[in-house]
Order: sequence, then structure tokens, then C-alpha cells
Amino acid sequence: MLNGINAERRKAGLQPVGIQDAATKVARMRASDMATRNYFAHVSPDGVTAFDLLKANGVDPGGTSEIIGEANGPDDQSVSLIVNAFMKSPSHREQILTARYNLAGVGEALGSGNVKYYAIVFLQR
Repeated sequence: MLNGINAERRKAGLQPVGIQDAATKVARMRASDMATRNYFAHVSPDGVTAFDLLKANGVDPGGTSEIIGEANGPDDQSVSLIVNAFMKSPSHREQILTARYNLAGVGEALGSGNVKYYAIVFLQR
């Protein structure tokens, strides 16, 4: 997923984002929670967001954004389908191509019905 996002950033003349441990942990938590509890939203059923999880992990959530996606396809196609869908969405495209974001974390989890959930947390540091 991060390779696809960074490829899009390079096409736009931007630097790739690097991996940040806390953002990765939070993205994995978000994807896993959506898969386990079968929902698709930026806010969990009990009101928790990626920003809450970043704070709980000692990261200031200022200058942060989250993108979530879901796909139900073969493993070798899901990531490219999601990245392409993100790039067709004006708000997701803007987040991916925001120059100030220089770090990110990616989470992926498999839910029921072979649905794959993705979360990407971008940070500005």
C-alpha cells in the first residue's frame, strides 16, 4: 500500500512518505477493529478515532489525517484497486498528495466475507 501511495506522490513531484512506528500501530489497530467489528468508518462504534489512538500512544495528532478503504478482491489486486480508488476521490487524493505529510503508517486486516480493510495514517513531523 505504501509503495502505491509513494508512487503517486513521486508522479506528482513529491517526496515519498516514510514509515512511522506509532502511525503504523494505530493504522493496524484501526484496520483490525473495522474487520473484527464489521464496520467501515473513521469513528469506531464506541467513538474512538485514529487521533484518539495516536494521543494514547504518545503522539500529538496535530497535522494528521487518516484514509480508510475496503476491498473484496484477490490479494494481488486489492491494494492497486484501493490506491486507484483513493486517487479518484478528490479528498483522498488531496491527502495523499499533501506535501507536508512526510510520515505514515499502514494497516490491513481481513474481515468476514473476505473483505480487506485498510487504514493509512499520515503525519506531519
